[in-house]
Amino acid sequence: RWVLERYGFDIVSLTNADIGGTLKDRIDVLLVGDEPLGVLSGDGSRRLAPAPPLGEGQGRIRALDTFVRDGGILVALNRSATAAIDQLGLQVRNVLASLSRQQFFAGGSVMQVTTDPSQPVMAGMPKEADIFVFGSPAFETAAGFDGAVLASYPVEGSPLRSGYLLGEKYLQGRAVALDARLGEGHVILLGFRPQWRGQPFGSFRVLFNSLLR
Repeated sequence: RWVLERYGFDIVSLTNADIGGTLKDRIDVLLVGDEPLGVLSGDGSRRLAPAPPLGEGQGRIRALDTFVRDGGILVALNRSATAAIDQLGLQVRNVLASLSRQQFFAGGSVMQVTTDPSQPVMAGMPKEADIFVFGSPAFETAAGFDGAVLASYPVEGSPLRSGYLLGEKYLQGRAVALDARLGEGHVILLGFRPQWRGQPFGSFRVLFNSLLR
């Protein structure tokens, strides 16, 4: 919120209780931060809130699905991207999901990725860009995926620029950002933290472009 306010975006904060009904009448873009359960988690504190009752949770997911299919844009950052994949049934999987800490680990690291600046979300980004990852996913699309790869890890070598990385082979050639079509709308999956603590100025543009998609 601080980053968006600083750069002049007109925003409104939604609580979990607000995720319901006809979202399209209230907002154009829904941005979900680094929440492991997406719209099902968070209670205003730093701790992971328990999942809501089944009926309530299904209602939020239905509202989210309808919002996107009716032309809305959902922007999911980092771990909320994997929640969006599961909740909306996107033809994408997180290739790191089943790996142990002994197989793969990257905590608070800077990685280099290859972007596609021809895509609106990556407009103005350099072809080779640095991103900040922490508990972040890496994506593989499946048959039936409708959308575009916005940025990927290099096919060979290590993408590590700063920090620590174990298991580079699991990242090689994988997507780090996707634009998935769903009905008339879009789900922007950003498998990193473009706004982390207001510091990575080099990736703010990706966040801003996503909101203006």
